[in-house]
Amino acid sequence: MARPRHLPNAPITEALVDLRVRLPADPDAQIFAGLPPRIANDYPQIEPLRRFEGSIRLSGGQISHVTEDKGLLGLLLRSADGKQVAQFRLDGFTHNRLHPYTSWTQVLQEARRLWELYRECASPESVTRAAVRYINHFEIPADADMGHYLTDPPVAPDRVGRPLKHYLKRVVVEDPASGFQATIHHAIEPSSAPLRRIVLLDIDAVASGAYPTAGDGLDAVLEELHDLKNRVFFASLTEAALEMFE
Repeated sequence: MARPRHLPNAPITEALVDLRVRLPADPDAQIFAGLPPRIANDYPQIEPLRRFEGSIRLSGGQISHVTEDKGLLGLLLRSADGKQVAQFRLDGFTHNRLHPYTSWTQVLQEARRLWELYRECASPESVTRAAVRYINHFEIPADADMGHYLTDPPVAPDRVGRPLKHYLKRVVVEDPASGFQATIHHAIEPSSAPLRRIVLLDIDAVASGAYPTAGDGLDAVLEELHDLKNRVFFASLTEAALEMFE
């Protein structure tokens, strides 16, 4: 595993904290109606989030697609520069930080601040799922040896075309100490730059259970998920790859 350390130019394009909740019986999205005026200075762009259900019906030998509007789910809020995003939903709360990334300390601080507003509006009984997800992108030469950058590189079958143009891999691992899981997506995609490829490393660290909605217990879970994300990140990349982000 590469040596863990702070990377001043980390390839993070998006970081998010996601909390799924159990609310009191028969919640209604109107519980968020008073939120916009309280947060408009920081998140002036506000949109309704609606829930839709789709189905396929067969009648008289004809297939039709039906989409049903199930009503308001919550609110989507964006900062003026579009870099901070928050979702206040009946099934939970999400805070996204888009590129440029700041730091885990700042992401967590803002997520906590917004979460307190969510708690005031929705009075959740418990957190049933907590997640910390980081999406990373970086470019490499199209003809590069993938093993120079990835500890588990994709390998094309012998006697077929190279270099690789596309690649997608999904792995789920469980941390034996905490029981938390991390879903890892590796992908290689074409770049708009000639003779370059984009490497995607998407890490979603998840804890499922019944967690308190406030206090040190929830903070400890999020910190442990962030630590798991870091361990996966540094275990996935070589020292040569990490040197590009210093």
